[in-house]
Amino acid sequence: MTELQGVQIDNTTVGRGLSAWDTMSSELQSMWSKAVDRVRALNEEAPWGDGTEGASFWSAYAANGGPEMLCAEGTRLVNEIVNVGPTLRTSVQNITSTDHSLTQTINNNMSV
Repeated sequence: MTELQGVQIDNTTVGRGLSAWDTMSSELQSMWSKAVDRVRALNEEAPWGDGTEGASFWSAYAANGGPEMLCAEGTRLVNEIVNVGPTLRTSVQNITSTDHSLTQTINNNMSV
């Protein structure tokens, strides 16, 4: 089996993949934002009540950051997922530009 030399990028495939990633991450961000709003709204209603049982429930429910920690960490993760698209797009552009520049340098040096 022959090993390929260097980096080979199929720009059409990468473009399609990044487009799909952008669509997915945008939908994820929208859905997550709605879910966080819903969790916070439900928590504000405090359906567990203010009695002894409610206080006991809240104590267990809110332990270790509770739902607010979930919302904050989930938001952080969703933002990381969203940022992968632009980061990868920039990386591919940099690789392609560098490859083009190296090709030009090699061609110029060979014609001398």
